[in-house]
Amino acid sequence: MKILWLASWYPSKNDMLTGDFFQRHAKAASLYFTIDVLHIKRDDAIAIPIDKNIYQENNLTETIILYKPFIQFIKGLDTFISAVTWFSLMKKEINNYILENGKPNCIHVQAAWKCGLMALWCKTKYNIPYLISEQYTGYFDEAKGLVPTYNKMQHFFLRKIFANAKMVLPVSDYLGKALQKKYNISYKVLDNVIDTSIFKPSAIQHGNTIFTLLHVSLLNLQKNPDIIFRACEILIEKKFSFQLQLVAPKKIAEKYVQKYPSTKPFILLLPETKQTALASIMQKADILLFPSAFESFGLVAYEAIACGTPVIVSDIEVFTNKLLNKPYIHFCKVNNAESLAEAIVKSKNKRINFPKNEMYKFIDGSFSTKIIGEKMKEIYKLN
Repeated sequence: MKILWLASWYPSKNDMLTGDFFQRHAKAASLYFTIDVLHIKRDDAIAIPIDKNIYQENNLTETIILYKPFIQFIKGLDTFISAVTWFSLMKKEINNYILENGKPNCIHVQAAWKCGLMALWCKTKYNIPYLISEQYTGYFDEAKGLVPTYNKMQHFFLRKIFANAKMVLPVSDYLGKALQKKYNISYKVLDNVIDTSIFKPSAIQHGNTIFTLLHVSLLNLQKNPDIIFRACEILIEKKFSFQLQLVAPKKIAEKYVQKYPSTKPFILLLPETKQTALASIMQKADILLFPSAFESFGLVAYEAIACGTPVIVSDIEVFTNKLLNKPYIHFCKVNNAESLAEAIVKSKNKRINFPKNEMYKFIDGSFSTKIIGEKMKEIYKLN
């Protein structure tokens, strides 16, 4: 069985983090099937107009094409030229792929907008069925004003894209219900992959001299950075001893430190990093803070659990569905700095040496590459 992936988001040489969860899904699926990924993205940093690279590992082939429009920085015009270039490159690559390899058994779209448009085109022209995996938080009602959401024209096309899909695979039931509400779809949840070969407890016992909090994100508004920094202010007022390590974009993190100047002596800014180094940071932290306003999955929280690190999350449905009654999970009220500060104090006062291997087994038995690969195997067999 040969499956063509059309990835709206995927790692590329100048952006290794965007869509890395889709890449982990691709590796899981390639345990059982031949997976060919096509990702085309505008990148004004490349030196040539079109930069095409092909990467191959066992049953997985990734074709990553970066382009920059020949007209740039003219508002409106360069956006139009970019869109035309993207569609032109997509059609050319798909047609060439079919000429060289024959029609794939199915197409698997990673994020409906905008690769779903090409899947719809392939279904019309070549009669190739398609599936959609979705992770985007912009479908939530509560996302308005916090992350980019879709306009009326995009919703018009998204309705057609979802209506013609053989199966829709949101990353959580929480996201599935949001899609169902907007587009009247049925769905099957396909969880994210946690790379448990990387995210696992350390063999070395770490003991911090100061209670070490950790937050990992882009510090976009959905991650509630103001709530995190305000909670730190409350802890400082209470004379609570702590350090907050922030793995985040430096410029954004520095803006929040300037906004909340009393927190500066308590904050350690760490650069964004690859997964191996991130796992090491997680292993050494006393607790991860992840009080998001909303999430489609909340990948970082699960990675921390796999490392044997307790987590504080907001009491939103996406977390309570899977993490309720886990002794190493502390919940705080959503969008509430006082509740977050209280949860931090309680977590320190009730600090327990949780069984790290049990925490790892929970993740490995639910979200590992092998487990999700087996789920994808069953999904593809149905299609």
